[in-house]
Amino acid sequence: MLTGLELPLWLKLVIPQFISVVLAVLGTLSLSYLYPGWLKSGWGILTMALLLLIAVWASIAIETSERNAQHRLMAGVARSLLAELDRADALLLAIEADFSRSDEDTLKRHQVAVEKWRGIVSRYLDRQLPDSGAGLRFRGGRGLPFGGMIFIYTYTNLLRSNLAAIIDNLESYLDRSGPRRNTSGTLEPEIHSVK
Repeated sequence: MLTGLELPLWLKLVIPQFISVVLAVLGTLSLSYLYPGWLKSGWGILTMALLLLIAVWASIAIETSERNAQHRLMAGVARSLLAELDRADALLLAIEADFSRSDEDTLKRHQVAVEKWRGIVSRYLDRQLPDSGAGLRFRGGRGLPFGGMIFIYTYTNLLRSNLAAIIDNLESYLDRSGPRRNTSGTLEPEIHSVK
């Protein structure tokens, strides 16, 4: 297929069915060539109609199956990322609760928790949405350079905002990553909580 060429949706739906019909007609014509007079009989016409019906049904079934698999994949990834968005909110609430305390131990504890969460989400994005730019989008940016709790809070909030943007554009990231298979051989992700 041509890369970089974006076809209209109606054409994406018509092309597989058109190819199926052409193949069914070619198969029928080759049978009529091999067995002259076959197409003129009632059985020949019935067989041709049946072949056309099967070809169109098969192309529709394949298209529907691929679309359903893509929706299941997107739903699974979205569930996992929404859970991680909740974890980001919990991290932000914990940082807010300790905002007045800026001792080294509190600062380090929050910094370690945020970096651990960032690593987990980043690896998940790289695994589930490879070559899509989602991991880079998530990791991009830094907090305000005031140091201490302000830096950690703004950094965590920026990561959370980046994750929300990825969720909002999840279909686009999935399209860029292409069809990927997990270890079970299906298009569905291993649906689990990213802890």
